[in-house]
Amino acid sequence: MKTAIKRIGSFVLALAMILSLSLTTVITQAATLATVKFDDVYEGDTITVYTLLTYDEATHTFTDMDDNFYKYVVYYAANVDSSAVTISSESEAIEYVEGLTTAQMTSLANAYETAVNEGSTYSLPSNSYTTSTGQTDGTAIVDFEDYGYYLVVGTTTAANSRVYSPTTVLVAEGSNNTVKVNGTEVTGTVTINMKSEASPTVDKTVKDSDNSWSSNIVTDDYVLDFVIAVNVPYYSDANSVVLKVSDTLTNLRYVNYSMTLYSTQDDQTGDLSGALASSTSGSGTEKGQLEASNYIDDVTINSYDDSTDTQTFSVELNYNQITSGLSSGSATVYLYYQATVTDGAVSVDYTNNTVTLDYSVNGNTYEEKESKTNEYS
Repeated sequence: MKTAIKRIGSFVLALAMILSLSLTTVITQAATLATVKFDDVYEGDTITVYTLLTYDEATHTFTDMDDNFYKYVVYYAANVDSSAVTISSESEAIEYVEGLTTAQMTSLANAYETAVNEGSTYSLPSNSYTTSTGQTDGTAIVDFEDYGYYLVVGTTTAANSRVYSPTTVLVAEGSNNTVKVNGTEVTGTVTINMKSEASPTVDKTVKDSDNSWSSNIVTDDYVLDFVIAVNVPYYSDANSVVLKVSDTLTNLRYVNYSMTLYSTQDDQTGDLSGALASSTSGSGTEKGQLEASNYIDDVTINSYDDSTDTQTFSVELNYNQITSGLSSGSATVYLYYQATVTDGAVSVDYTNNTVTLDYSVNGNTYEEKESKTNEYS
């Protein structure tokens, strides 16, 4: 009898363990509503997911909007939306966002990210929902365990140097206990493209005595010719792009009124053509003439520093003018100028010239690019 009881007890215990494991499995599986694979995320880059709207399963409605997002939605609806909608409550803000099309929501997301990055008035949601890192196959996986409206923002490494456009993900209830992602019922992993473009590049060359252009030359010339090539990709979702070229000349003195911005440089001869901005001595200030072209927003040329034998200048390029007419790809402009070798070069037998490109897209400031030339005598 005791043996039978022991057997029954063992059977019940085993059954309980099996049921417990099965229940655990069900709960674990049910925790993930949707798995989204974000495509074209470079290895090592990171995507951060923020909750914009929280969903209440009991009432089947969105019931809460992030405070930081709400603040911007009120501004956007009244000042950016062509309909000039006045929002005075969170429920009205939720209703407004729910009524946007996918394209309109993308525009709102881009504008929101720009506003956050360009000032202190607006902020991203205070807490991120989750993060994910790009893998070797160029994807980042996110498991969504809650219904809601999410903002996805990408950040890049210096090695990858990408500019990501933000995107949004709507995880909602479907019919018959299904789940919808961005309006489509899903049963497996959903793929969403994380759009990005290459970053701008800068390349500095100096003209040799044989009229070739390179980054290192040996020359006895007193006046040197330089070209800074700036390649600028077209960013379809960009609200604002800042491009600032800064140059430091060592043992070189900038030749006034020598700066010209060109649209073309011949690959074989190095000849420059298609002047976009230039200046002429006696026709007004160099700064004023260059900025009047619309291709250059600002020019600052500092005086030569005798204590360090250096001189610096900066040029802010107009992104919209440079990429005008593009719907994809990139455009390159060529900033030409001259510099004279100073007495400081006599004792060291060399000069050098370092240029950096600082840039930001939608208020995101990225790591500066650098290019350098060396001239030996």
